[in-house]
Amino acid sequence: MGNSHWAYKIADRLAMKHRGSKIVCASGISPSGPIHIGNLREVMTTELVYRALQQKGIDSEFIFSWDDFDKFRKIPIGSPKSLENSIGKPYSSIDDPFGEYESYAERFEVKFEESLSQLGINPRFIRQTEMYKSGEYDLQIKEILNKRSQIAEILARNMTQGMTEEQKKNYFPIVLYSRFTGKDNTKVLSYDGDSKLTYLCHDSGKKDTIDFTKDRVIKLPWKIDWPMRWVFESVNFEPGGADHASPGSSYDVSSQIVKEIFENSPPHFQEYQFVRIKGQAGKMSSSSGNVITPGELLNVYPPELIKFLYARCSPTAPLDIALDKDVIRAFAEFDSDVEGWEEGFRKLITEKTKSELSRSIPFRKIFGLGEATGYNLEIIKDLLRSEGGEFSDFSIEDRLKKSDYWSRTHFSEGRSELRDSPNTSHLSLMSADAREKIRSLEKKVLSQDGLTLDEIELEIYSIPKREGMSDQEKKIAQRSFFKDVYQLLFGKNNGPRLPTYFWSSKDKDRIRRLLG
Repeated sequence: MGNSHWAYKIADRLAMKHRGSKIVCASGISPSGPIHIGNLREVMTTELVYRALQQKGIDSEFIFSWDDFDKFRKIPIGSPKSLENSIGKPYSSIDDPFGEYESYAERFEVKFEESLSQLGINPRFIRQTEMYKSGEYDLQIKEILNKRSQIAEILARNMTQGMTEEQKKNYFPIVLYSRFTGKDNTKVLSYDGDSKLTYLCHDSGKKDTIDFTKDRVIKLPWKIDWPMRWVFESVNFEPGGADHASPGSSYDVSSQIVKEIFENSPPHFQEYQFVRIKGQAGKMSSSSGNVITPGELLNVYPPELIKFLYARCSPTAPLDIALDKDVIRAFAEFDSDVEGWEEGFRKLITEKTKSELSRSIPFRKIFGLGEATGYNLEIIKDLLRSEGGEFSDFSIEDRLKKSDYWSRTHFSEGRSELRDSPNTSHLSLMSADAREKIRSLEKKVLSQDGLTLDEIELEIYSIPKREGMSDQEKKIAQRSFFKDVYQLLFGKNNGPRLPTYFWSSKDKDRIRRLLG
């Protein structure tokens, strides 16, 4: 993958169409709840195209809009019920229910921006509340209000049921937040053709007149706000989810509005499919609570691997990300692919060199060493030095930390924790010969101090052997012996490499008690 990558192909099309002009790449998210890795595909698609443009030396910019002046529609699962009183208000005017941030919107904006920074993604952030309240869009709002009948016609022809003449006549293309309640449950009654609007607040039953150039309580609805900003920000590229791409959807209607109302062209649009957690059914949604945030993904995967997962898959294909045992496979695929990368692809996802990336310790190896040593970094470094490995210190430390977190949080079935009490049910099933082997283990290994790792390994593998056994019989006997040890210690049929585990363990008394 290199200059043939999908991001470079889009960059080439943009460069050809806008030859000699600055190319603006845009994306945006509404902070309705935790920003998840499905939302991240929006940003990642834009980032990869922007990076491709940069690699080609083309003047370009990546802007990201926080749609925090949108109205709050639904309380995300797990959020305080007190937020019910804020439904209908803009996200930016709602207090953070936990009192940690300036607003409900900022709670999610700050966390997402921090994750993007860790991923090496640094767009110019735009907060739409600030844009509307500063008056930046006043001229555009006035133009839209005065062309409301034309806009109504465009919307009507894209509706299955259309609009009646009465509905068209009374249509006002704005969201107006009541000065009495701060909510959008309002109806515009009249417009003076300049900057004054009279409205009815349904919640309070009161009428009010505002000057939108002074009273910053209105915004444009999405299908009109989007094309207005395309023109205002000179946007040339913006991706969108599959739900925005069908006929009559947001992009289709917004494209008609930008052409007919603003006499401009829509940006190049790239549809992207949804992101799913492997094994999890359905689309991720902040309101449903079934989300994984980029911050959580960064606890498991390094930034360059996350970018690799998004970059190697065409935006038009669904993307499944593993948090189960296939995390090991994802690391292995990343490590094995590095040498085959073209420079163009590498530069899309990381500033690290191939040499740096190729010195990463395999995730499976560091996970196994972590399990065997209780995630003791210094012991692991000593073991690796004795093997003559040339893995980078950073990869050892970073991947050990990530494997520890992953096995505690997402792969508990693969983590080996000593039992709190003896496994009496398994002991009762063991033969006298099997119990004798366990006693031999305790005597030859656990009761001896100062044994080297090699000596422990020799003893452990010799315990199940009997004179005259074939190689196959030895393997069967060893597997049976190891299974007994794992069951007695951890309550399962497998676990960490036993010689390393016993050599590095600081809790031999507890181990002896569990072995009976």
